[in-house]
Amino acid sequence: MGADPRGERGREGRSDGRPAEQSCPQPQLTDGLSPVEWDSLETLVADGGKVSPAELADEHDWHPDSVRRGLRRIEGMVVREQGSVVLRSHHAAEQVVEALHAAREGVRNAVGAAVNAVQNAERKALDERTDELIAFCQANGIHIDEREANLRVRMGNLAGESWSDLVTKLKKYWTDAGRDPERLKEAVTHYRDEAGPKIRPARGAWGVGKKLG
Repeated sequence: MGADPRGERGREGRSDGRPAEQSCPQPQLTDGLSPVEWDSLETLVADGGKVSPAELADEHDWHPDSVRRGLRRIEGMVVREQGSVVLRSHHAAEQVVEALHAAREGVRNAVGAAVNAVQNAERKALDERTDELIAFCQANGIHIDEREANLRVRMGNLAGESWSDLVTKLKKYWTDAGRDPERLKEAVTHYRDEAGPKIRPARGAWGVGKKLG
């Protein structure tokens, strides 16, 4: 009995010498494609399925050897001919490119959502710390004038707490609220104790030459 001609066509491929479309396996998208593989495949799909490796190298500024290695890695989707490379199945390659585009867009959306979530959480945390700073100032009769380059911290009458302890606590709430510690360090404080009104630079609460931190 003679061989089934349909079986012969299935093994040999299409009448034009190119392999049959159903013989083109799609790569595992979860493995991803290297940049040179991605550029080569995308260009082949866009240009109708046939292009030379040299053209791929020139178009994407890849070294020709890198292009050749990349084409070998996706040989399940391409056939290398004399001086050119051809898609085994234009339809299958289109599906791969579309799926990768969708995956990349999904990653971009996921990253964008994550960044927004982090930024929102940071804003919420700063808002809460700012509320704590305001509450501390109100509870201790402190008013901070930020209208000038150098801050003025009006502390009113000190009762039962030292000036340096109060300024040190203010520094903690100030920095926790995301404010510039150096600006507070350069502030001038106004207060009154049992000896009368006083004006002192805030940096004195940490000692001469000591950094805020």
